Amino acid sequence: MKKQIGIWVDAAVWQEYRRLCSSEKMRAAEPREKFLQFISRSESLILLLNWMETAGKAEGFEAYMRVLLQRYRKGKLWMDVTDEDEAPIEPMLLEALKLVVNCKLRQEIEKALSKTSKKKQSEN
Repeated sequence: MKKQIGIWVDAAVWQEYRRLCSSEKMRAAEPREKFLQFISRSESLILLLNWMETAGKAEGFEAYMRVLLQRYRKGKLWMDVTDEDEAPIEPMLLEALKLVVNCKLRQEIEKALSKTSKKKQSEN
């Protein structure tokens, strides 16, 4: 059973929300309903809001991943982590797929890793 409710929302926020729904081919009610279900399962609005705020701080991590991705695309496979040590970029990007919130960035990372994987397979 569905129930229609009225919610006041800033016009600019609503327009951006509608644009996102349209670009991802979703009905406007669908993400709201899923979000309300998510809230209901959490059993604590305060914990959920704190979690959302923490997730919002992931921008620094995503900026770091963009830099790694850019270097990886240019053929750099290792990253200096200290004056003497290097770490491979590919496993860092692979791990980022689990942690990056931004779906476009995740897709870019996946695409770059897939291209490199195909390239390695064709060389063997």
